[in-house]
Amino acid sequence: MKIETVKGKGMVVAGNDVDTDRILPARFMKSIVFSGLEEHAFEDERKAFSRRGDLHPFDDPKNSDAVFLIAESNFGCGSSREHAVQSLARRGIKAIAAESFGEIFLGNCRTVGVTAFTMSAADLAEARKLAKAGESFTIDLIQSRVSAGSQTFAMQMDEGVRKQFTTGKWDTLAELLNAKDAAREKGMSLPNFGTEHGLF
Repeated sequence: MKIETVKGKGMVVAGNDVDTDRILPARFMKSIVFSGLEEHAFEDERKAFSRRGDLHPFDDPKNSDAVFLIAESNFGCGSSREHAVQSLARRGIKAIAAESFGEIFLGNCRTVGVTAFTMSAADLAEARKLAKAGESFTIDLIQSRVSAGSQTFAMQMDEGVRKQFTTGKWDTLAELLNAKDAAREKGMSLPNFGTEHGLF
């Protein structure tokens, strides 16, 4: 599936160095399935906010349909497990902007189909204001820009990754299934391969 644009409301998660254990507490990373993880995204922080009488962005009804998460620096550092990204994706997050990312988290975003990219600190600050004002965003991967209201911002994404999204090549499982006939043909051309392995 090609991902050329993401459109929708933005939400803000404040703070630098938000690690994957904050995004999804480690006890939920023991699960061997991803279903239901969205319920536990930022669970411990949400509880801490509630105890002091505050409302975490993930509990704010205004953000219930947000698709664009606006973070700060080094978002997604820490654990390499995919669960943290899965919890956000299943919550409805389709794009994440930050000043920088944890490298493995960034790779996991690509695997799941979440368009993660960087923006300058100044542009992120403006984008946070627009999100809090309820503006809708358009993330254009073809033009490498983010727009909301009358403002447009540059976004940075590895060119190879950007092309994977815009051509639909990011979904490796779909790529494999689409090539199953070619894989079968290749397997059948190998001496005894198909019969020995019970594949064909």
